[in-house]
Amino acid sequence: MISGRRIATATAVACLSIGAGVLVVGQALGDAPPPCNAYYPLPSGGTWTYREGPLGGKPRVEKTVVVRSVEGAADRRVAQVEQSVRTPGAPGVAAGRARTTVHCDGGRIGMTVRGVAQSREGESTASGSVDARLPGLPPAAKLVPGYEWTSESRIQAKDAGISATTTGTRKNRVAGFETVTVPAGRFEGALKIETVEELRQEGQGRSARQELIEWYVRGIGLVMRETRVRSGTQSATSVEALTASSLIR
Repeated sequence: MISGRRIATATAVACLSIGAGVLVVGQALGDAPPPCNAYYPLPSGGTWTYREGPLGGKPRVEKTVVVRSVEGAADRRVAQVEQSVRTPGAPGVAAGRARTTVHCDGGRIGMTVRGVAQSREGESTASGSVDARLPGLPPAAKLVPGYEWTSESRIQAKDAGISATTTGTRKNRVAGFETVTVPAGRFEGALKIETVEELRQEGQGRSARQELIEWYVRGIGLVMRETRVRSGTQSATSVEALTASSLIR
């Protein structure tokens, strides 16, 4: 039997990008071309920093997202994005890293993730790895209050020679627009999306329920995410909030 604890480190690397399966990229300023998706523009060189921790508690990790390159034009683009996870207060020491390929086709976002987690912070030897196929958002024009859609995810994780595959089915709904305040600022008219995901570990009979609420701002991307994971009678809620972005002026 595969231990959930043993694959947790590798699976956490996928969460650099997934949460609800959404990668954060924002709109470049100046002479940049119109975005393929208003909530998923792909500006080369764009950066975002988030801090995540338990609801009502201190942040436990800091995430940095950087768009390294973009190919294509108009409504068909492919971006290479790098993510890293660090402990707050130790910006020079990475605990995990991942590379994501983001596809935008007709405004619809999809992505694949490859990442590793270190056995201890600062070590060069990876203790775990992850390959994931994740959905993003539908075209921006469809994201109006009341719009609903379903999506699928698949995560293959390895840790200490043990592997596991987790699949997810997500039900998503646009709840409306709200004002949201995070360390990076106060944003009016943020798109609010509610998601319920059923997670299943193949071959093990394990399952969990994940509930998410996300807020997106045009031209910036994800500004806040609340995640509640339920497994049996246990549940835990975490909050991820934007602290800085090169797109905020």
